Amino acid sequence: FALGGILAALTFGLFADKKGRKVSMVTALFIGGAGALMSAIAPNFEILLASRVIAGFGIAGALLLEAPYLVEMVPSEHRSRWQGILGFIAVLGIPLSAMVAKALLGIDLTYWRYVAAIPSVAILIGILFWIMVPESPRWLVTHN
Repeated sequence: FALGGILAALTFGLFADKKGRKVSMVTALFIGGAGALMSAIAPNFEILLASRVIAGFGIAGALLLEAPYLVEMVPSEHRSRWQGILGFIAVLGIPLSAMVAKALLGIDLTYWRYVAAIPSVAILIGILFWIMVPESPRWLVTHN
């Protein structure tokens, strides 16, 4: 997962500068969700390992793109508030996901596949993002 995050840090900023913030965010969410889904159905360790790298790539890419998109979309007088809200949600997700994982794995250890599939919800978020969120005006201006 961490390897995918490192690769995302090296590539998604460049991709977002060339293709747009919205397209990049949706792409990252789909990649992360697909990697999570592949993790949940992996038939062996090698495919599980590869799918975790893919999931890390997509999820880290989406996390990296959140800040510049927010800075470009939100008026300056509201940026700190929205950064705080998004930071709160992200940090809150850490203990919540641990609690969900503990509850599911407490029922049966074979439920690890359900735990691995939960981030595939990113695919749905990507669809909603594509439908509801506009492209960054600053990116549009810089690309005519």
